[in-house]
Amino acid sequence: KDKRLDVVKCYLKGFIKGYSNGDYSTDREFRGNKKITRKGALDTIKMLKDKSLRAKISPDGQLIRTTKLPKNAELFPYILASYPNEYYEWELQFQTTARLMGDKELSEMTNLVDYASPAYIDKLAIDKYDNFEKIKKESLNDWVENARKHVELVFNVDYRTIGDDWYNAILKTNYQYGTVYEWFPRKKLDAYIKKMVPNKTIVEYDTVAIDGSTLYFYDNSFFMRVYVKYKIVSSEDLSIPNGNTPSTDWSYDKVLFNYGFAFLENVELGEWREGYYDIQLADYNSEGNLGVNCLNIYPRQELD
Repeated sequence: KDKRLDVVKCYLKGFIKGYSNGDYSTDREFRGNKKITRKGALDTIKMLKDKSLRAKISPDGQLIRTTKLPKNAELFPYILASYPNEYYEWELQFQTTARLMGDKELSEMTNLVDYASPAYIDKLAIDKYDNFEKIKKESLNDWVENARKHVELVFNVDYRTIGDDWYNAILKTNYQYGTVYEWFPRKKLDAYIKKMVPNKTIVEYDTVAIDGSTLYFYDNSFFMRVYVKYKIVSSEDLSIPNGNTPSTDWSYDKVLFNYGFAFLENVELGEWREGYYDIQLADYNSEGNLGVNCLNIYPRQELD
């Protein structure tokens, strides 16, 4: 135990990598009972002399990988070792616009003003913020945790127990909470509870993963990528909506709370599902307090 601090220091300096605890884990296992080999000792000496040989560590202490990267790795500041390529290989919102509207749409927008990929988000130059890089450095962890809390609450509901605790907790994650427009998220929450209780909705999640390195900007909003493994335990209505389905009868709105709309595709009760979504963030007061605007619960376009 008295060596734990030394182990942490060695990890943060990139001398040791540890062992993976699985996809989307934020920590790693260290097996300190194994003796160092001669090769390991020599490699450590080399790393002392040459920092480029050391493992790369993210600002929040996670191992970065530099091989077997996703197809669009250049869009991100780094790729986490514990996050599989599937987490990254989806279109960003402005790429979807370019695909649907033609590249001309994107060419007419100004990079770092109208949009910014995660790799260049620190250079964002919009009138709303004097120094976005500084604000991001100070607040990113809070943004991530607020978004994570929102997603965990969305995917953890039970019609038998839902009440004020859940309601108030998810309300506080909204960017309009505490403003004159707080009535809007309240209205959406009231409507959801009115639908989900008679629908006997129960949803559980196994994993919610979100990393701040995926933060990007488009159309006056910020986005981060979310991975969720979840299952719908109970729901009276899982019918597939179509163009003739009134919005009031949209079955998926009885299952998952959202400020926009949800589309789940061929869901079955009790089936574990994996989804990759973008959570949209906004700032009401231009003070860097990014809260949740909308969790986009619909299929994203996977890269070819």
